Amino acid sequence: MADEKFDATAAATAGGVSNVRVRVLFFASAREAVGLEKSDLEVPCAAVSGRQLLDFLCTQWPSLRPLSAAMVLALNEDYVDMEAVTVCLKHGDELALIPPLSGG
Repeated sequence: MADEKFDATAAATAGGVSNVRVRVLFFASAREAVGLEKSDLEVPCAAVSGRQLLDFLCTQWPSLRPLSAAMVLALNEDYVDMEAVTVCLKHGDELALIPPLSGG
């Protein structure tokens, strides 16, 4: 499953999967890349890996793709294991995209 992309359309039409609205927060270079501080997004309520979720977000905001290899996600202020088998989003969740930070 780790190699598969998250197909939101397929997930939405598969056996009663409903959509949930989440808030996406952009930090540092991710904020610069998309030109937003935050955005609300409807996503299918399906179990996916952190990597698949990041790939899905990159389809929504293609300018994130160059940052995605080193980016991490936080769900409700807890870091997401990018290779974990499942991340299940719920209505009202807050998803933060955190690019690599530099400086000292």
